[in-house]
Amino acid sequence: MKESLARLEVACRFLAKVVHVPPEAVFLHKLATEGLMAEWPLDTALEDTQTGLRLMEAFLAGWTESQLPELEADFNRLFVGPGRPLAPPWESYYLDTDHLLFQEQTLAVRRAYREFGLEVPQTGGEPDDSLGLELTFVAELCRMALEDGVPDEVLPAIRQFLSSHLLRWAPQCLRLVITGARLDYYRAAAFLALGCLIDAQRLTGLPGD
Repeated sequence: MKESLARLEVACRFLAKVVHVPPEAVFLHKLATEGLMAEWPLDTALEDTQTGLRLMEAFLAGWTESQLPELEADFNRLFVGPGRPLAPPWESYYLDTDHLLFQEQTLAVRRAYREFGLEVPQTGGEPDDSLGLELTFVAELCRMALEDGVPDEVLPAIRQFLSSHLLRWAPQCLRLVITGARLDYYRAAAFLALGCLIDAQRLTGLPGD
């Protein structure tokens, strides 16, 4: 169990960075030159994970820093705007009937964070229920479980957060990334995230589709 939680933490932190932080040349260079994708921590037998790894490895094999502006444009089109992003990365957008942000879903996620002493810095008006922040929260729960010897409340908390939040909307968002991305970097990350959610379901004992 400890090893599985450690692997899930690593995957969630990587995916959170990709979907939440604009692309950085240093990060891309490290991925391309150190073969990190060959050490993907989760189940590589899953079809989505295999597709994601294949696409990511092919993209990184041809990566040059001259592609950074195009990658930044792809990130903005998918997750930022201007206008409505192609794959809005906020839970409220998918679960609120009017696609509004900062709705009850955002408040519920904020309460879940605070229950474990975590809070999103309110500096840039970022909704608490963004995909990157929710993945980071799962990673933080894994870290807490590992540090505290998997206390009884942490694994159920991961299960509850997945079933009440991430699994209810993230797959739809990730499918929009897959269809809307111009570069395989984000398409690959979306497939890897779909595989990560399946692994998280299995780890916490949630039934699959």
